[in-house]
Amino acid sequence: MADGAGYLASGHQRPDDRADRLAQCLDDAWTILIGGQSIPKTGAGLYDYHLPLGSDGLLGIVGTLGLWIALLLLMLEYLPWAGAAFKASHKQASNAVAANATASN
Repeated sequence: MADGAGYLASGHQRPDDRADRLAQCLDDAWTILIGGQSIPKTGAGLYDYHLPLGSDGLLGIVGTLGLWIALLLLMLEYLPWAGAAFKASHKQASNAVAANATASN
């Protein structure tokens, strides 16, 4: 039973078989969903996309990133548990750096 026969006799799959099946399922989903995006509904051929600079393109991406950064800063400033956790982890990191600096001198 050292070779995994106990799994087969009891009707269970080996743990590595489950991981292989999960990987196959994810690969099939990726192929169907993402690979299918390259097939156009009308007409055949490659359609080049150029990112516009306006609000429908690069400006929209930068603006959305700016909103997320502003939201993060507001959370750190006004939510006590978020700001305290950030300050505590930053203080531990700076203490570790200071301890390493004094130990190397």
